[in-house]
Amino acid sequence: RLLPSATLRTDIIAEHLGGHFPWTATLPAFSLISAELEEMLPSDFEERLDEVVAENDQSLVPFLVEISRFMPTSRSSELVGEALRDLTGQNYDSDDWEAWMDWVGQNIDQYEPPSEYATWKADFYAAIDPRMGQALRSARGILQDRPDRSRMGWSLY
Repeated sequence: RLLPSATLRTDIIAEHLGGHFPWTATLPAFSLISAELEEMLPSDFEERLDEVVAENDQSLVPFLVEISRFMPTSRSSELVGEALRDLTGQNYDSDDWEAWMDWVGQNIDQYEPPSEYATWKADFYAAIDPRMGQALRSARGILQDRPDRSRMGWSLY
């Protein structure tokens, strides 16, 4: 299954998207994530996204929205956007991350992410800035208890 990993030292995109993403929490800048992704996306990325769509694995919608912001090429961005449109029926542009984030936040009850998502998200953003990961981890319990947490773009859903 395509599941976000619990840490950045293991496969972020796991079986369906393949590839290994050995990031550590010491990446010096946000912009490096796109460069790292360019080197790490498997050659069969498109086929693996097609499998996710064919299996209609809607639990991966929040994850795909999250990684869409970091796609290194217009082609990879379009592939993720296409998968999102197929899975959700929405027509946002592939590179309109803010629209996708707003939409998935408002509809998270229909697209409940895998249990590993919150940990993955905190680790992912900690790679950009350790303080971001710490803030997300600290807020996790509070946000999970809030009935309307879906409107918080930086929440862990």
